[in-house]
Amino acid sequence: MDLFPFNFPMTFLKTAGIWQDRNVTLIYKLYGLVMHLFFLDQSIVLLTILLGHLVIDQDMIEFTEVFSKSLSIYLTTIKSFIFIINIEKIKSLMQKLSKLLKFSNYGNKERPLIIHYETKISKLTRYNYNFHFVICTLSVIMAILSSDRRLPFKTWAYVDYKNSDGAYMFMNCGVYLISLYTTGINSMLDFYPLIFMCYIIGMLEELGSYLKVVKFQEHVRNNHKYSNFSKKIEEFSIFDKILSNPKKYEESKINKGTVDLRTCISYHIKIKDFCNDVSGNYALHFMVQGFFSSLILCSTIFHLTKITFAEDSGLFLTTLMYAIIMILQILLPCHFGNIIFYKSHEISMNLFHSDWIYGDRTYTKNVKLIMEIMKTPMRIKVYGFFSVDYEIFKSVCNFAYSMYAVLNKKQN
Repeated sequence: MDLFPFNFPMTFLKTAGIWQDRNVTLIYKLYGLVMHLFFLDQSIVLLTILLGHLVIDQDMIEFTEVFSKSLSIYLTTIKSFIFIINIEKIKSLMQKLSKLLKFSNYGNKERPLIIHYETKISKLTRYNYNFHFVICTLSVIMAILSSDRRLPFKTWAYVDYKNSDGAYMFMNCGVYLISLYTTGINSMLDFYPLIFMCYIIGMLEELGSYLKVVKFQEHVRNNHKYSNFSKKIEEFSIFDKILSNPKKYEESKINKGTVDLRTCISYHIKIKDFCNDVSGNYALHFMVQGFFSSLILCSTIFHLTKITFAEDSGLFLTTLMYAIIMILQILLPCHFGNIIFYKSHEISMNLFHSDWIYGDRTYTKNVKLIMEIMKTPMRIKVYGFFSVDYEIFKSVCNFAYSMYAVLNKKQN
């Protein structure tokens, strides 16, 4: 399989100059450095200068507005450095995933479960990027249509754009390009671990389908009952489409309709190892994302409660959409991490409630082995301290709300 969900993020990151692996040329390295300095590092300097002025002025509402946008730029910059440092490990993960998918195909070229999750995450990646693009574009349009010559987001400027039409349009174009670059990189960097997680979910569901059809069949011949553990794949959900066409089935059947349980055990071990590798490579990414997202969510909601739609509809809508993006950045990895946990737990439960106790000694020994291996469900963990799931999502939201309450009390 060609791992096509990675194509769009990889192309975007290469275009943005972030794909700094060992094989890039010196010209590309310089190109990436210039892009990073112009779009990210320059923005950090300008926003930090503006934050310093706002601290002196003690304007809490305007400070939180600029602070939330500044944190987003800081977060994107940090995640880009983490990605560049770990890019060789990420490429190794992709190679390991490709080998794992080849190991588990059992000669089958049609894998609806894997393809389903590939298509799902690929569409979600594009929808997410398009959502960012629409928000950035709407922010610029609303800023231009406003009567007070505002920018899409506040920043310290080199020129007095309020008294010059040319300078105002120049600043709007610059801020728009920075927004597209920053949000695009942020989105693509966030979706790299999500794509890996989707493949883990697909492989777990596929493994569960294999194990569901491990049947114990009793045959009575000459009044003698005995067990047959050929583990025939007669009701395998993955091959419903193939089984509906006998001729196609004859050409595509797997090992003449049998699957070795030991291969399933090996497959599960490899999936678990891969899941641990994803956790290890993206632990810092998830930790930084969770911390910054809670701060951004807190300051954004605080600012949102201080403005009304009637007073400034443009600012209210853009701030609301920005808050939605921040929530999605936390929610999506927690959602997929939660699915990984329940899919791995479901496999163990399904196998436990099968007819394995009626098997012969070798078969029951193999089933006991795989149940022992599956006793602890898979999780995406951050340095072993906490799991990326709905519980951590609730913790981040609670932390954001606590800080919001402190800010609100201080403002009052």
